[in-house]
Amino acid sequence: MKKFNIGLWIFLLLAICLSCFGLLNETIPGGHDLIFHLSRIEAISKGLQFGEFPVRIYPDYFYGYGYANGIMYPDLFLYPAALLCLVGVDVILAYKIMILVYTALTAIFIYRALIKITHHEWASRLGMLLYTVSLYRIVDVWTRAALGEVLAFMFIPFILLGIYYIFFDDERKWYELTIGFSGVFLSHLLSGSMWCEVMVAICLFSIIKLFRHRKRLWSLIKATMMSILLVSYCLFPMFELLMNQKFRVSDNSNYDLNWLFSLKDVFLTYSISGSPDDWFPGGVGISIIGIVLLGMLAQRQEATQRQKNVAWIGVIISFMVLIMTSHLFPWHFVLKYIPIFARLQFPWRLLMIATSFLTLAFALFYSLSSQIGKILGIIIVAWSVWLGVQAEYETINYYDPILVDPLARTDTSSNSITDRHYTVGNGEYIPLETDNDLMIERENQYFVNQDIDYVANQVGTTITIKFSGQTQPDLEIKVPLLYYKGYGAKLNDESLEVGSGDNGVVRVIVRDIVGEGMIVVSYEGTILQKVTLVVSICSLIGFIGIILFSKSRKRHSF
Repeated sequence: MKKFNIGLWIFLLLAICLSCFGLLNETIPGGHDLIFHLSRIEAISKGLQFGEFPVRIYPDYFYGYGYANGIMYPDLFLYPAALLCLVGVDVILAYKIMILVYTALTAIFIYRALIKITHHEWASRLGMLLYTVSLYRIVDVWTRAALGEVLAFMFIPFILLGIYYIFFDDERKWYELTIGFSGVFLSHLLSGSMWCEVMVAICLFSIIKLFRHRKRLWSLIKATMMSILLVSYCLFPMFELLMNQKFRVSDNSNYDLNWLFSLKDVFLTYSISGSPDDWFPGGVGISIIGIVLLGMLAQRQEATQRQKNVAWIGVIISFMVLIMTSHLFPWHFVLKYIPIFARLQFPWRLLMIATSFLTLAFALFYSLSSQIGKILGIIIVAWSVWLGVQAEYETINYYDPILVDPLARTDTSSNSITDRHYTVGNGEYIPLETDNDLMIERENQYFVNQDIDYVANQVGTTITIKFSGQTQPDLEIKVPLLYYKGYGAKLNDESLEVGSGDNGVVRVIVRDIVGEGMIVVSYEGTILQKVTLVVSICSLIGFIGIILFSKSRKRHSF
């Protein structure tokens, strides 16, 4: 039985408390994307209440028209909070609990990765503090309320550990990389894309090594293929929808060059004060200078070549991506010839990558340092943590608090989602032909091209229409649901023709002459959605089996 590590628990609690002291308030500051993510949690809860699983179309968005956020934006890790709402917990408390739990897991996972790489207790503890209370992560949690990136931070330690194993250590532990990439993609697609680009760059620089050591190359291939299989239920349905329909997101890509940093802001942030509007997003702080100095102070005689290589690679990658957030990088030229980079939207998203690799470099350098280096390391962590705490405090102090009651909406506008005061940002996943004002104006309205008597009822994304009297050929009914591929309709259990009607709503056509009956319109999903869900579940079972077998074989080898 392992000895109880009280020192580790103290550092873990310290990391959690410093990251989450704002959760002790009754309210929560209104970060940039907070309202959007609260709406996602409640929408999933509503969908589960209506018996829908997985909740691909958020049923209560736009007063019942529905919104394909569940297809276009990964939401797996929001289900625990949604389940809390389902049993009566208010959405803000559920959000707070989720942030607390995922922060604890983030701290645990980064410690686990660092201790396996450095084999140094204090380096791993300090690295845990540096990462969990890093300036950019705190900005993500509190200032931006960028829940997708916050969740991605939880899985990045697995990516770092997986890269280390495949390229420098025991390539048989490729599954660490799979856990990392699968988790990041299921948290935030943009973060997953960024890390894929980092991985491609690492592979290109290591191409000779990979072909010399075919086992490492094979491990990389296995990690890649398994990651694709695990996230296929999320990734491929999104591509399917984008290929079959035109949305605002596919017609609107802009990279905001106004958010590029000066070099001073990138490298020399040493204090945070005042409104977040004055310092957001804050860079990575002055810590990079200290980490480079720490690397120079590392005891060469105790350092293996592998440890030094990994640490300096981390510094170099961090430095490169930080330059990409500054005015020095030729973004105008890059976007002209590689427009796909415009999907990144904001250059400061790259701070996530810099923060991660700097943490890894710090832990390695600290584990190799002399006494002077270790003192410098403690100063680096203390200063960096202080910047994070300042950012959290100033955000709580300056941003208006959000309460449950004020979320109730008293007006109806083109930005309305539900009877709560929620917004959808730019409404990226609304069909391109849909006019919001017209959609709200036609709330709960049905359009039938023949004079028949009918009664309609809507529960979630399912609408039942009972009608009487004989119809004429080509009966057409337009219902108040935004059309997405996967909607179906049945008349007395026989499938009907379904497509997109005026203003992007669901249109049902009954070609034959019928008497009285009942039409059921619902989101049935696509064949691809159903197949990939089965593939992902089977892959998960197989993946767990691979990990258990690998660990069992390792135990029996001793």
